[in-house]
Amino acid sequence: GEEVYGETHPTEEYRVDGVIAFKNKKGTKVLIAKSTPAEYDEVAGKCHAVMATGPTLMIKDEIVVPELMGNAADGANAAAAQEELKRSGKSSQHYSSAKFYDKRHPRTAIGTDKKGNIYMVVIDGRFPGQADGATIWETARICELLGMNDAINLDGGNSAAMLFMGESVQLTNNGGVDHNDRELPDILYVGTYN
Repeated sequence: GEEVYGETHPTEEYRVDGVIAFKNKKGTKVLIAKSTPAEYDEVAGKCHAVMATGPTLMIKDEIVVPELMGNAADGANAAAAQEELKRSGKSSQHYSSAKFYDKRHPRTAIGTDKKGNIYMVVIDGRFPGQADGATIWETARICELLGMNDAINLDGGNSAAMLFMGESVQLTNNGGVDHNDRELPDILYVGTYN
């Protein structure tokens, strides 16, 4: 709707490498694409609603995230955090790339198949032996196994939640966090359109 609600924080750019865009008001036509913040308008400028997120998991049937990331993105993340500290006098705490990519956490993802069907996935975690979570690459592999050809990671950790008709679809409570009471800055809502 041509209104900006928020911008990608510079210290998040190492993992926010894509967009999910809804091409129409009904949200039935979805675009998932790799995109830097500078490319948002070019990639999804004519879409009704666009959300920057990531990492991008799959594009055109290919898993596009490395199996292990290690500390490959930490230099850029640390530089952005130092710049934030200089500019505002404070710096946000952020995951190292190895902790974010390579450790198992609860995850959420969204994707589409070749027919245009939309999949929303929640992977429970932090409950060893019952719900171990997934790495970013494992999340991509799960999306591939479900039949998606394009997929992108949304939020994770304690923000990983999915409700259906007001009921949580998770198996555990994620170490004591009640997802029905957790405040989230963004949600994807699926409902009827009038």
